[in-house]
Amino acid sequence: MHYVFGEASAEPDQELVALMTSMDVPLVAARKAALDYPEKVRDGVAQAKALLQSGYRPHNEVGFVIDVVRSYGTGKYQKLETEPGRLSGKARAGKGEAEKEKRARPASSPPSLGKLKRRMRPARRRQRGCC
Repeated sequence: MHYVFGEASAEPDQELVALMTSMDVPLVAARKAALDYPEKVRDGVAQAKALLQSGYRPHNEVGFVIDVVRSYGTGKYQKLETEPGRLSGKARAGKGEAEKEKRARPASSPPSLGKLKRRMRPARRRQRGCC
């Protein structure tokens, strides 16, 4: 009698896993990407590195790297290569100057009397009860 309990799991290419983990992708996600998209990992990681070095700052860098690998070749991130959407702090510094100047200007009208009273009102203290 011969029992088969399941197929042996395939081992991903360790070079691809190392490439993904070098981009701070967790080991489990790196192994899955290396198994599911072995032909896209090298080029996808290279594209993600290029976008990050150009100043693009995603909210979730790990998720961004995984998504670039998955969707490599579809053109999803092609526009970002020419026009970064979210700039780094250094690149954003020039844009922020105009915004800081706007905020530094005094308001066109003074605050109302009601707003001033609310600002000047002392903070209420909670009275302690017996319990």
